[in-house]
Amino acid sequence: GAKVNLYDGGVLIDSLTVVVLGDVDGNAAINGTDYMRVKSVFLGSFKLNDVEALSADFDGNSVINATDIMKIKAEFKG
Repeated sequence: GAKVNLYDGGVLIDSLTVVVLGDVDGNAAINGTDYMRVKSVFLGSFKLNDVEALSADFDGNSVINATDIMKIKAEFKG
């Protein structure tokens, strides 16, 4: 993910966080690492930062759950 800031004369006007859904580790690919991280978060053994959590919430319901795990798995398995 990335944070994009809009400035006008040095004054912050707006800010936007951009993420690729499912690409939790930010390496430009949805793969097994992303799947394992989301699964580990769901099981309580791994924590994500705010941007990673946005990417992990594949279904956009503000909760990292089994649906996110399965959707990410389906993405990288094709």
